[in-house]
Amino acid sequence: RLMRNCHCPILIVRKAQEGAYRRILVGVDFSVRSRELVNRACEIFAGTELHLFHAIGRSDEARLRSSDASVESIKAYRRQVNANAEERLVRLADSLDTRRNRVMFFVGYGDTALQTSIQQEAVSADLIVVGRQRQSCLLEMFFGSVSRRLVRISGCDILIVPQRAERMFMA
Repeated sequence: RLMRNCHCPILIVRKAQEGAYRRILVGVDFSVRSRELVNRACEIFAGTELHLFHAIGRSDEARLRSSDASVESIKAYRRQVNANAEERLVRLADSLDTRRNRVMFFVGYGDTALQTSIQQEAVSADLIVVGRQRQSCLLEMFFGSVSRRLVRISGCDILIVPQRAERMFMA
């Protein structure tokens, strides 16, 4: 309920942090909001190792399967989508006003919250930064939000920036 009604960034702390965060994982979806979120994270957490992460959903692949596409066609589609996501992550990383050697990027495949949590564990990130889009109560009731699912399954600190908090966080 707090996440749905709060209009400012929310930091969920799982365990006491000694010193500054060392590694931050930022979930990106290639939207303008996402780019601004990454830029702001670079400013706030200057000097911290930054990991950009994008999860590719499976809904388009499921549609291909349901239309009896061949296994090779599905594999080719997956390679194309993955290459496109990696290219966009490279462009995003290159556009940042930070040293290139402290920005890494990764692409996952599947449920966004689950893949973000898996990537957080893989890189030992201390903090996950994600944006949160407003959605109807009905959609949230049936599907939940990525940020809400991430809070349930992740074991590290999470900074959630709601859509309305953009102006505060980005200012």
